[in-house]
Amino acid sequence: MDKANKKILLCVTGLSPQVITETLYALAVEPDLAQRWIPDEVHVITTLEGAERVQLTLLDEAPGWFNKIRQDYELPDILFNNSTIHIMQNKNSEDMDDIRTLADNTAAADYIYQKVYELCRQKNTQLHVSLAGGRKTMGFYVGYALSLNGRKQDRLSHVLVSSPYESLKDFYYPSKIKNVIYQADGKPLDAKNAKITLAEIPFVRMKQAQDHQLEDGKISFSQAVEQAQQDIGEPELMINLMYKSFLAHGKPVKLSASELAFYCMIISQQKATGKGVHWSDENLDQLFKCQYLKMVSDLSGHYIKAEEALKDGMDKDFFDSKKSKINRKIKQALGEKVAHPYLLQKLDKTPKTNYYQFGVKLSEQKIKINKWGTND
Repeated sequence: MDKANKKILLCVTGLSPQVITETLYALAVEPDLAQRWIPDEVHVITTLEGAERVQLTLLDEAPGWFNKIRQDYELPDILFNNSTIHIMQNKNSEDMDDIRTLADNTAAADYIYQKVYELCRQKNTQLHVSLAGGRKTMGFYVGYALSLNGRKQDRLSHVLVSSPYESLKDFYYPSKIKNVIYQADGKPLDAKNAKITLAEIPFVRMKQAQDHQLEDGKISFSQAVEQAQQDIGEPELMINLMYKSFLAHGKPVKLSASELAFYCMIISQQKATGKGVHWSDENLDQLFKCQYLKMVSDLSGHYIKAEEALKDGMDKDFFDSKKSKINRKIKQALGEKVAHPYLLQKLDKTPKTNYYQFGVKLSEQKIKINKWGTND
C-alpha cells in the first residue's frame, strides 16, 4: 500500500450492516477498472447493537460477508476489525444503543463530528464517506461534518440498490455466481441479478472552520457550525474608542491602545482620502498621536514613550512594527483566511514616489468607528 495515498471508507450504520458491503461493492467492484476505488481501511460509526450486527454478520468467520466479498472479487487485504468500529457515546461516555432523546441526538452529533474531524486530520489520506446507513440524523451529521472538515480529495456518496433487494435482510452485495435469497413472502431471487449504483453527492467544503479549533480538536458539532457560519458571513469591522474594543467578523481582537490608535489612524485616512497610508506621509506622526490621545491621557506612560519614539517623526521601523503586531493579533483571533480583509496590507502605489500604500480591503460601509455612543 502506498501510505502517501491511504484510502479510508467511513460508513454510518444502524441495524443494517449490509450498507458496508454494498458500498464497498459500488466503489471497488462495479465501476470500470480505471475508476475503482479500493479502501485500505473501513471505519464504521454505529450504535452498540449496530456494532454487534457488524461483528456477527460481516466479520465473524460465518457468515463472514466482508471476507466473502473480498474473496469473491479478489480484493486485497482491507483493515476492518473492532479497532475501526466506533460506537457512539452519550454525554456520560457510555456506549449508545440508539438515539432516543434530545441529549442522545446532541451526543451523536458531537461524536460523529469528532470522528470525521480526526479522520480528515490524517495526512496523505483520501476519505470517502457513505451516508447510506443508520438513522437519517446520522447520515445528516456525517455529511455535514464532512462539509465542515472535508479536503479537496474527500468524497461523499450514497448507494442505491435495485428493488426489491434493498429491503432484504439476506442481501449483502450482488454475488459473482448464482445465490438464491428469499423475500418475506418466500419468493426466491438471485442475488447475482441485483444492481447497485453509487450516487456521489457534491458538498460545500468549509474546511476553514478548522483554523479555530482547539489543538486536540475537542469542539462540539454546534460550535463548529456556529464557527463556520461566522467564517462565511459578510466582513464587518466595529471599533469602540471608549471601550478600546475591536470587533471583526463578530469576534473580539485584543489590541493595545497604541495599536488600536494606529489602526484607526490608517482607516480614518483611508476614509478621508480614498487611498492608503505610507510611513513617509507628511504629519503621520501627528495624526497617530491625535488618535492615541482620544483613548489615553497625555500623561500616560505609554503615550509619553510613543511621543518620545516619534520626536523625529514617523519612521519605517515604527510603522512596520505596529503593522506587524496588529496583523499577527488579527490572524490569531480570526484565522488566516477570515482575517484577510481586516489586515493592514499593500494597496496601490503612490503615483509620485512609487511606494506601496497600506490599508484595509474593506468597503467604507463595512467599517464602523464609535466614540461615545455616536458613529464617527
